[in-house]
Amino acid sequence: MLSERQELILRKVVEGHLDAGQPVASKALAEGADLSWGSSTIRHELAVLEEHGLLAHTQTSAGRTPTDAGYRYFVDRLLPERRGHPLGLGTWGTQVRRLLNAGRGHSPQMQHGRFADELSDIFRYTQVDGLSCAHLVSS
Repeated sequence: MLSERQELILRKVVEGHLDAGQPVASKALAEGADLSWGSSTIRHELAVLEEHGLLAHTQTSAGRTPTDAGYRYFVDRLLPERRGHPLGLGTWGTQVRRLLNAGRGHSPQMQHGRFADELSDIFRYTQVDGLSCAHLVSS
């Protein structure tokens, strides 16, 4: 179990690595507005996260990068849920599960069409349903 400080640092390393595509240095973390600890405290916490297998430190002078376990921890425990969708639909994952469960017992074409319609409404995107248009191409 990680402390709140360790979780915040892990989140910052994952987000920084995703944004820049490069290892994240303790100095960069210490200079960030969200962390109020000094770089030596942050380096200690980074070493602890490394011991837990959540971060990798490939070179002494380089920053840290998340490991697969670090990304998994981030996704499972730290990634903010998408709440407050403008349509009032709750989390996206909940909606997708509801749609999948509602389609059971119907033909694959009907499931696909309903799923595409619902996703289009949820995310306000235009849809092109390739299965419904397949007959136009083959004739």
